[in-house]
Amino acid sequence: MPDLATLLAAIPLANDGNLITPDYHNSIRAAIAAIVAQLQQTPVSGRSRISVPPALLPEAPAAAWQSSTGFVTTGGQAAVSGWTPIRLPQGGHIESMNVQGSLTGTFFSLDATFGRQSYTDTPITTLIAIHGDVSHPFTFNTDVPFDTTGLTPSTIEDRTLIDNEKYKYLVTLELTGATATTNARIYGVQVTCRNT
Repeated sequence: MPDLATLLAAIPLANDGNLITPDYHNSIRAAIAAIVAQLQQTPVSGRSRISVPPALLPEAPAAAWQSSTGFVTTGGQAAVSGWTPIRLPQGGHIESMNVQGSLTGTFFSLDATFGRQSYTDTPITTLIAIHGDVSHPFTFNTDVPFDTTGLTPSTIEDRTLIDNEKYKYLVTLELTGATATTNARIYGVQVTCRNT
């Protein structure tokens, strides 16, 4: 690939009284073409954090989460469940999930799962799961990583690679055993991906 500094130096300087020749146009065009080519070959690096507001679709047989502006609650129901799709950057790798919210009072369990589902089948492969119950506090406001325990390198690569043409990605939140003292609020879910 041509050196960009060399191509930019080859663009003639315009001075009053000079005629604009094809060399001016062609040298600018060559420099722009080289910049475009370099940008297309440069991989995007770093991380992306994709945030999803809790607009949860109901999932029978449990009752639906009750929506308020910017968050959801149990709405006094003993069991609530819902899911939402999430769009991730194609070709990235999934790293972690973070559920923003709070939960106090009596409840049996709270589960958040992040998974993928083929466009041609119904089973959901769980990629990240966060579980809380009476003896294990639910992990709010903290990045929970993809668990690689017991997985081969090829399985890790397959499950963390984002392929929007093959899979849709979903977050599910389910709370059971809520009572009148339960105060649950979910403000959103964030998924962190590595972009290379």
